[in-house]
Amino acid sequence: MGSIILGPPETDGQRLHISISADGLPNLFIEDDFEAIYNDPINGVDDGILMIPAITNLLPIAWATGSSLNTPVVDSDFSQSIDDTRDVFGSMYPDFQSPRLLVADTTTETTIKGDESLLLFSGGVDSLTTYIRNRDEHPRLAAIHGADLRTDNKEGWGKVEQSLQSFADFHGTPLHTVQSNIRDMLSGSLLQSYYRTTINGSWWGGVQHGLALLGLCAPLTQIHGATSLYIAATHTDSFSKPWGSTPESDESLHWGSTRVYHKGHDLTRQDKIETISEYTQETGERPSIRSCYMSDSGDNCGTCEKCCRTIVGLVLAGLHPTDHGYPISDDTFAHARRCLENGSWNIGSDEKYMWENLQNNISDKDEYQENISDFLGWLENADLNEIKQRTDTQPSFVSKAKQNLWVLPEPFFRLLVRAKRSF
Repeated sequence: MGSIILGPPETDGQRLHISISADGLPNLFIEDDFEAIYNDPINGVDDGILMIPAITNLLPIAWATGSSLNTPVVDSDFSQSIDDTRDVFGSMYPDFQSPRLLVADTTTETTIKGDESLLLFSGGVDSLTTYIRNRDEHPRLAAIHGADLRTDNKEGWGKVEQSLQSFADFHGTPLHTVQSNIRDMLSGSLLQSYYRTTINGSWWGGVQHGLALLGLCAPLTQIHGATSLYIAATHTDSFSKPWGSTPESDESLHWGSTRVYHKGHDLTRQDKIETISEYTQETGERPSIRSCYMSDSGDNCGTCEKCCRTIVGLVLAGLHPTDHGYPISDDTFAHARRCLENGSWNIGSDEKYMWENLQNNISDKDEYQENISDFLGWLENADLNEIKQRTDTQPSFVSKAKQNLWVLPEPFFRLLVRAKRSF
């Protein structure tokens, strides 16, 4: 049990800076500051709203460790909503230590004036489908640099931003960008290792990402009068494992007059790809889809698990992957089978759920060319439980070795992590 103390928000044009002081939480923080850079001036945003991006990133650590989180100021509506959010995460992760309340020196009341909607938009299957289904509203788009591409990867992000801006321009809606150290400031691998028997998958996916991304949007909602904030669902109700973004956890958050809406929870991933296919047939538009988290270039690599899974989904929906930004070759489907069979890909609960969804959507295999038909025939009968058991467990000695990093002197630990990240 420790404490996390936040300094007051400091703004300089488009930059937000909040200092972090942590006591009793060795080696969890790689950096002593929370930072975010918006492409909008944020000087006029209320201090109680400006604190939200840092708080939403750090609350899960406070809950997991039973620590207090102290802030000089916070929006009163947000402060009240956190109790419900804490209860949702407590029900998903009972092994988290007894959570303590957010401690605020001062609360403020903020009214968000307007009726705009804002959509977290990565250009992936989930967020693209959410835009398509809500396009009559012309929601503003918010893209986050630091969620998957590192903040020091300017070239890769430049390519992503250009693609997202082209989409926004085509649809006549604004694109807002935020660069933040939401992942760089924490030792995600250490958190993941220490809580690996508690959380589902990574700390980022299983715990942090929903709160983190939504919180970063708080200043944007006040600037642009967005009283509706949309985040795209990853799963449907049929996914029973804990996850960092659910209807209950996301929609429990609110501040000022802004409410959060978890969109697309009624659709499986393949349903979403079918929605994109129908939209393409209706409009003739062939939007790029960005789902790759392995490539630093900003493009889809076409060979990682998520790329190959998306390629299969596009083919099943009657779409050509290259029309949507996925390179394929004659070996793509044989490569996917090899990686699933030999354990090259880490198949956890989330990935298994997605491949099962593809299995359930395989029908007439004979309509495809031979290499695709052969793969679909194999996939239809593949034992995904066996594949998951083969690939989703890390050797216990590796996990224990990582856990021992807690005891390293903090300066040395930070030096070690930064050196690793530089390669």
